[in-house]
Amino acid sequence: MITVNNVKSIIFEDGYDKMSIDIGNKNTVTYNSTTITITNDELFNYLFLFFKIIEDWQTEYIDLTVIDGGIWKLSIDYLDGTKKKYLGRSKYPSNFHALENLNKKLIGDKYYESI
Repeated sequence: MITVNNVKSIIFEDGYDKMSIDIGNKNTVTYNSTTITITNDELFNYLFLFFKIIEDWQTEYIDLTVIDGGIWKLSIDYLDGTKKKYLGRSKYPSNFHALENLNKKLIGDKYYESI
């Protein structure tokens, strides 16, 4: 069972892009080299949907038949020191695009206003 409580940070890497959410540091979101701050409501809504999306994910998605496919990683750090990691190489969960869309929605306007 995945829990929203006590999340310290989330890091999502997909190819050349990296997004991190540092909850302990005033709800900062860093996308590549740009950092923005989100409200507690935005954070809560994001985490609620985030955990709904990944609740049935396996920890690994790997297709060894593809030589030059994409690599992605997702890690969740909790305040108690535990970590949950997901990764993939040339293979993705069926709802992977839902996570990508959620991330884009979170950084969307605020990201583009800050650059």
